[in-house]
Amino acid sequence: MFALIVGTALVGCTSEDSEIEEIEKVDYYIKYIVKSVDSTIRIRSVSVATDNGIQTLEFKNNYSWEQTYGPVAKGFKASIQVQGVTKTLEIHCCRGKEPFALKAIKNGQTSSPSLEYTIDF
Repeated sequence: MFALIVGTALVGCTSEDSEIEEIEKVDYYIKYIVKSVDSTIRIRSVSVATDNGIQTLEFKNNYSWEQTYGPVAKGFKASIQVQGVTKTLEIHCCRGKEPFALKAIKNGQTSSPSLEYTIDF
């Protein structure tokens, strides 16, 4: 009887110790937002880091632009460069299905601004 109780206890301890935790993969998404100074000044182009590399978009009549890219991994370096005069330049990030959070911003009238953020959460 004693051997049965000790054997059951050892088997229970062994199975708990041998379990290996799996690390869950987390996807991140990047949202870029650009707003020009006013309706008379247009954005000419935007270059952004995406999950497929650097992408450049040319515009003719855009006063603002917003786009989301991903999924990307932790450590991804989000970057944006604008040709034109902007009032606001923003980089937002979200993890999985969480809401987007503002991670980098440049406010005020700026000619051809750029902005970067590396995912670290």
